[in-house]
Amino acid sequence: GVFLAVNGLRLSKTCSAFARITFSPDSKHVAAIATIGKGRVVVIDGEERGSTWDDIGASGPVFAPNSKIVAYTALRGSEWFAVVDNRVVGGPYEGFSPGGILFSEDSRKTAYVIKRGESWIAVEDGHEHDPFYSIKERSWTFSNDGSKFGYVALTDRRTSAVLVNGEILGLWRDDGRKVGLVSEIVFSPDSSHLAFGVLKHSGCFGIRREFHCVLDGAEQTGYEGFCTGWGWE
Repeated sequence: GVFLAVNGLRLSKTCSAFARITFSPDSKHVAAIATIGKGRVVVIDGEERGSTWDDIGASGPVFAPNSKIVAYTALRGSEWFAVVDNRVVGGPYEGFSPGGILFSEDSRKTAYVIKRGESWIAVEDGHEHDPFYSIKERSWTFSNDGSKFGYVALTDRRTSAVLVNGEILGLWRDDGRKVGLVSEIVFSPDSSHLAFGVLKHSGCFGIRREFHCVLDGAEQTGYEGFCTGWGWE
């Protein structure tokens, strides 16, 4: 068996295995998934928390920004559940997007994406948004003040949509030549603006490709490319 230790200090009893060892943002707490017999349980600071599950999603556990709350997705039988602060807050579901559970910056709200039939649905603080053909993995995000929730969805195989608080702000269609929405969406630090990048064809024959920044719905000048990790100053 194995046990969990931090800086040489043993924190847990012996288990079959540990996975997804994660520190809190303030570095004062540590969480992990422990395998005990045929089940799995979340361990926080060496203590088992919540129920034992058949499996726990690879995206969790995750700490809230305030370092006081832990969330994860969990499987029992063929059904998946969202667990926040040791409580089941959503489910049963058919499955989750690999992006897992996201906290707002004030740690008061959560968001995740679930599968239902052939559709994918964003769930914001327990409220289900409209179903879509697909939702871009890990695209869902809160503004810093928690008042806005946005993500990128596909309305069909080739059409991307940007949504904020459930409202579609724009549609971009891929004509089969790898154009359309190409970046994550980013809220400004004061939560009042939204930006993302799109790729378009230009020129007489449409053979040149340009990257455009879309700021608050207005497309800016086209460029040959964007740097990775772009954002606000």
